[in-house]
Amino acid sequence: MTDKGLVSIIVPVFNQEQYLNNSITSLRRQTYSNIEILLVNDGSTDTSGTILHKFACLDNRIKVIEKKNGGLVDATLTGIENSTGNYICFLDPDDFIGETFIEFFMNSLDLSYDVIAAGYLTDRNGHYSPHFLKKDEIYEKEKLSELTENYLLNDQGTDVSNRIFISRWNKMYSRECIEKVVEDFKLCRGISLGEDSIFTYLALKNSSKIKAVSTINSYYYNIGNQNSMMKTGDVSISLEKCKKTFEVFKKLILSYKDENNIKQAYVLYYFLVNSVFQRVRNTNEEELKELFSILKKDDIYKEALNIILSNCNSSKEKVGIIIKKNIYNVKVYKVINQGMQICKGIVKKVFREFPKFLSDTKKCGLYKAIYLRKFRNDRKNAVKNLYDNLPIIEDRILPIINKYKDKKTDLEKCPIEKNVFIFWWDGFDNAPNIVNACLESVKTYYNDCNIVKITKNTYEKYTTINEKIVNDFKKGVISVQTFSDILRFNLLMNNGGVWIDATIFFLAPFNLLDNLKEKSFESLEFSSSHDFLKYKEKKCSWSGYFIASRKNALLVTVINEVFEKYYLKYHTYSIYFFIDAVFMICKLHKVDDAALDKIQYVNSDMFLLAKLLNYPDDARCYDLIKYVPQKLMWSFQPNNSENSFYRNVVLNHGEKNESI
Repeated sequence: MTDKGLVSIIVPVFNQEQYLNNSITSLRRQTYSNIEILLVNDGSTDTSGTILHKFACLDNRIKVIEKKNGGLVDATLTGIENSTGNYICFLDPDDFIGETFIEFFMNSLDLSYDVIAAGYLTDRNGHYSPHFLKKDEIYEKEKLSELTENYLLNDQGTDVSNRIFISRWNKMYSRECIEKVVEDFKLCRGISLGEDSIFTYLALKNSSKIKAVSTINSYYYNIGNQNSMMKTGDVSISLEKCKKTFEVFKKLILSYKDENNIKQAYVLYYFLVNSVFQRVRNTNEEELKELFSILKKDDIYKEALNIILSNCNSSKEKVGIIIKKNIYNVKVYKVINQGMQICKGIVKKVFREFPKFLSDTKKCGLYKAIYLRKFRNDRKNAVKNLYDNLPIIEDRILPIINKYKDKKTDLEKCPIEKNVFIFWWDGFDNAPNIVNACLESVKTYYNDCNIVKITKNTYEKYTTINEKIVNDFKKGVISVQTFSDILRFNLLMNNGGVWIDATIFFLAPFNLLDNLKEKSFESLEFSSSHDFLKYKEKKCSWSGYFIASRKNALLVTVINEVFEKYYLKYHTYSIYFFIDAVFMICKLHKVDDAALDKIQYVNSDMFLLAKLLNYPDDARCYDLIKYVPQKLMWSFQPNNSENSFYRNVVLNHGEKNESI
């Protein structure tokens, strides 16, 4: 793209060694190459400094600045003082950015702006969630003044405003704007919470034109970092930090003769205190007691609650604020909170569970309806049950797999077959639109393969499943989800090829068969899968809904045998995630020459498109979702938008192939 000037990217670093390889590598991969990367080592005591200098040796755009520890604000200011770019961006060292992050901002420079803000993604241990800004908007004159007065609090609610969001890192700034902010931001050197919100206020006060781009730019904000300031610290110390931030912010507001905007300082105080509250409410009763005893006498907090309450239109939010205003007894608070949860559960059962049970009874009969309700409950508690039962299941499975110890697939005798199996029990003519759209995407990218649609009318042609298991499935004793797990291994053992769940959607080629040339089995490990299951120091390395195997490969043969012998002996599969328990046990015991240790990894989230479906389609988001196939939900309910990701990307995927 056209060079529009140098961009300085400032990264303040203090003891973040475990994240730096990811964050700095993401900076080096930017498609907009005219950048300087300023890594400010704020007196780290771990190996962060060594890592920073290693990267500086690899890339002459990187400059490492060493300084004594002075806190995030001081490190940020040091980075600004050493920067030379026409524009400035920020990256927290435990976050990372997509390769088009800077290019996105530079492409948005249709006019001269002091600040450009965009949407972002939160990263919770590899699970990425999209956060769009409210709308595309240019703020200047009266609009900018109104934004400055209300940039913290969402319209008519209690949440943080999403018009431009409050952080430094989802924005790009002009040098002129930053130079105006610096002197006032120096007053924040003594605070360690809420500095981003104050920085945003100062940027607004020193701007004449700001652009908000509603769609997501590829900033991945790490909310899984347990070392974050917002997740650690003694309650009383944390509240003192909150109060210090309030006092500094109030002082800055008054320095701008902006008395009418003092409420912003109270709103920020509420958000900061609320983060402490969220941290201790369900984990530490003594800390919650201490928090209540302090807040009961806190006039700043009480005024903050009044301001938040006056902004509420939602009855539910009002009740929450009123409880916070009046309940400072831990036992009373817990009784009320538990009572609300019980009521919520009752309402859920009355309005959703009971009608569903009646519908199942009418459709399938009482016997099957009872099992269907059990399967739904099993799914609800699936993760807990998996962890609770893994040791028991391991003891039961070991006698089955022990005879295969030290054996591996003979690749010469187990061919690669170009079969693609997709399962929908009642047939694809009656399948939901989203399932048939996924099927069409498979046909597009596996067009040189034999696509096999597995249904109740066709599965017997390709399988050799034990008759007892088949009969119990037809009676309703085995769920359709578990039966599909049984099917996939039996199909791959007997035929070879790829199993693709009926709700996997392809936006680009991703052929697992290509990876079988040197191995017997393949799946996909992606950003949000590897922490799904941990057992005896092993982590999940598969996605059971997208697997490929050579015909008669050892791993699928063993797992097929486990499913059969386990059920015939115990007459149950014990848990909803039985397939993952089996995978983990096979991984732990290195079945088939440790085949599950050789699965490919892609740093992308297979569930991201599912979270985008009802948002307006935007080509600038395609880079976020194209790297791995996307797992959707057959029960998805589309909104009425004619320009959503669902309608444009999924239903009309053929028209989108070129742009994606």
